[in-house]
Amino acid sequence: MHRLLFGISFISMLASGVFAENSAAVESIKEVGGLALPMPGGGWEVEFHLRGRDVTTDDSLKRLVPLGDVVSINLRDTRITSSGLVHLKNLTSLRRLHLERTRIDDSGIVHLSGLTELEYLNLYGTALSDRALDHLLELKNLRQLYLWQT
Repeated sequence: MHRLLFGISFISMLASGVFAENSAAVESIKEVGGLALPMPGGGWEVEFHLRGRDVTTDDSLKRLVPLGDVVSINLRDTRITSSGLVHLKNLTSLRRLHLERTRIDDSGIVHLSGLTELEYLNLYGTALSDRALDHLLELKNLRQLYLWQT
């Protein structure tokens, strides 16, 4: 049933031109090995499953900005650093963010403090310390926070 509903939403998005108006941004993300999928309720889900590849770097995150309404980003096991998180700060619709086993540290967390819709944040296996927690206090909708091995 879930696949059927997703299929219907996917077809309606095609018909409404969602892909047409964002096709350049979607193709740009695809060029660096990412995948941008429309969410059934609106917005975009962007994933980079690039473990062991050097493709996704801080500059790759610039490609997310034109999509605007990004709801979920998976950057697990990529080469993203704290400097790259500056490109996420205006993605105010973001609800899920996977940053596990990336190269981020305390200096980048300040860029996440404006993501007030964020509900899920995975920081497992990063170089964060207790100092980063002060910036996370502003995330009032945060329900799941993973900090193991930080």
